[in-house]
Order: sequence, then structure tokens, then C-alpha cells
Amino acid sequence: MPNNNNTMYEVLQNATNQMLGSEAIENIDLRNIIDVGTSWSDLQKEQWVGKLSAMYIDTKYTDREYTDKRNDVFYEDSAKFGAITQIISMEMPDIIANRSWINVTSGVTQIGQNTVYLPIVDEQLFAGSDSWAVSIAYTGTQLNEAFRSESGLLQFNNYVKLMAQNAISLHKATMNGLNRNNYIAGKINAGNQQGRINVVNLVEEYQKEHSNQSMTAQQFLYDENALRYCSKIFKKYKSLLTDMTTLFTTKWDSKGKFIPTDRFVFQVLSDFEARIESEVYSDTYHNEFVQLPLYRSVNSWQALTGTSSADFNTLSKIIVTDSSGNSVEKSGIVALMVDKWAIMHTIVQNRVGYQRDDIKDISMYDYQFTSRYINNLTLNGVVFTVEDYTA
Repeated sequence: MPNNNNTMYEVLQNATNQMLGSEAIENIDLRNIIDVGTSWSDLQKEQWVGKLSAMYIDTKYTDREYTDKRNDVFYEDSAKFGAITQIISMEMPDIIANRSWINVTSGVTQIGQNTVYLPIVDEQLFAGSDSWAVSIAYTGTQLNEAFRSESGLLQFNNYVKLMAQNAISLHKATMNGLNRNNYIAGKINAGNQQGRINVVNLVEEYQKEHSNQSMTAQQFLYDENALRYCSKIFKKYKSLLTDMTTLFTTKWDSKGKFIPTDRFVFQVLSDFEARIESEVYSDTYHNEFVQLPLYRSVNSWQALTGTSSADFNTLSKIIVTDSSGNSVEKSGIVALMVDKWAIMHTIVQNRVGYQRDDIKDISMYDYQFTSRYINNLTLNGVVFTVEDYTA
């Protein structure tokens, strides 16, 4: 099992081997890869700001103007941003009858008989990143012996670049999946405590609203009425997540958030989605969710290997050590609704290095990346599962 000192390269290699089926699925430790943000001291902030002098950066605020969605059909925000170096969250100030500007500080301040409420800034700084590369090389002898025309050499060169690009795309897709799974594991570990909803068991929701009897996950998956009910409950939580609420953040002290429509991600296990469509024979689900801009159907949360089966238990499973060091192995995960900015990946540096050794007659190319994977646990998200329920 990988240890917590693994580099980005080692994690990428292990994850890619599992994705390709050359290694069995094992617990991949993400503690050195996923950055969950830290709150810095004033001294650390001063030092950090000093280093940023004369450098261009971009700061994004997670909060956005909140308006009534029903009367806001023409609103559009097309802000563009670059590499993310920090995310700042701000608590909304309460409305009060009068204000004073004398000796006030962030938060709740008492001035005479008046209580003044000012915004509390909750700053999450993301600074962790790691580098990896895809290297290719070929010799002049290979080129001289294999090709007799310029077009043939060009085709070979393009093919080599294509294979390198395929490797890069696979690595990024694999790591994006692990980044998402790390967030899911964090939600599962947090549980539904301290007034937060992190995980919704669809079997439990269905039974509590209907007969409130014990029901297994297997029974639920073959019950037409239960599967039809899923469209209703997904719609319910989609509406709740786009309203201002404190219910769906993982950190217990997080403030009220909502998910803007253009950042609303809905990912659903394709096997589960197919069950809904085949059993229910209705366009309700399709019309409501497939048209979402960031809707995705995923074949499995984690890679399948040559020793894996394609049953529901395997497709719906994650095996992860999250960025907090908690080991999670859980099946029955069928869907995820989340703010796009809660699970992010950015390329800090992207370049190609070239080296020619005339003595050895070798040409080498190095596709070099510095990546940053971010989980912002102060933003909204909820995981949907299908698990046995005991009344």
C-alpha cells in the first residue's frame, strides 16, 4: 500500500496502472496531493504577500450576489480566472437598524446599546502543488533505418507526440477522479453531524416518506416505485443546494453558501442511471438533470482492473485515504451534487523540455507539469448512496 510520503509521480503511476488494469485496485494515499487549504497566521500572511510583489495573481471569492432564482432568468456571470492561489469566503452581515463606525472590529461588536454586525472573512489559502512529467526519446539510428521520406518521418513524430498526449490526458483524468473521490471520502467521514447533511441514503429517504419499513439496497435497486422516487429526491436536493443554506458544508463552522447554476455539478453512476431509465420508463429524470451544464454520467468512481467484476457493488465503490489521513472503502455511492469550485484542478506550469545528445545520437522531450488539486470543504456538496435501511 502506498505510504504518505508518495510523490505526485508515484501516485500518478499507481493510479494509472489501476486505471489500465495492470494492477489491482488498492488504497491510494492522497494526503500529499490534495490541498484542502490552511488558515495562516498574520506573520505568514505578511511573508506570503511580500513574495507576491510584482507578480500577477488572481483571487476568487466563493460568494456571489444572491437573488431570487425565479426572477433572475437573465443573470449571467462569465468571469474568467487563471491559476487559483487562494479562495476567500465571507459571512454576510446581518441587517440592523443603525450603524456606528467607531471602534468596530470584524464580527459582532457592542457599541453602547447597539450591537453591530460586520462581515467575518474566512480565508482559505491554497499553496500545495507538485510536479510530474511524461518523457519520450528516440535515436537517430531509429529514424535513419525506419524512414525514407520527410512525410514518413513527420507521421512518426506526430504519432510519438500523440502517445505522449494520450498519457497526459489519462493522467489528468485519473487524478481528477481521485480528487473527486477524496472529496466524497471527506463527506462520508464527516457524516450527518452538527446540523450538516453530507450523505443522503436514498433507501432511508424513500422508506421514511412511505411505509418506513426495513429495506435492503438490493430490494431498492429492483423496486420500480423506489427508483421513480429518486428523480423526485434529486430534484429536491438540487433546489436545496441552490438556496442559501448552511446544511451542506463539511466543516461545522462554515457559513451559509449556495451553488450558482453555472457551478452546479451533478455526477451520477451510469449503472444506477440506467436502472432508473429502464424501470421507470419516464423522461422526468432525463429532462430535469441531463440538461444541466455540468451534468456527467460516470461508469465507475474508481478504476476497474482485469480482476474486477462489473457488478453494482464494484462500480459504486471508492477505496481512498483522504487528505486528512482517513481510510475509506465504501460501495453504494450512486451520485454527487457539488459546487464545481469545491473540487478543482489547475495546472500551475505546463512546458516541454528538449535535449539533444549528439554523442549518443538521442533526442529527448520532457512534457513537464506542475499541478494543484484542491478540495474546498467550506463549499456545498452532498453524496447520494444506496444502503440497507433498518426501520
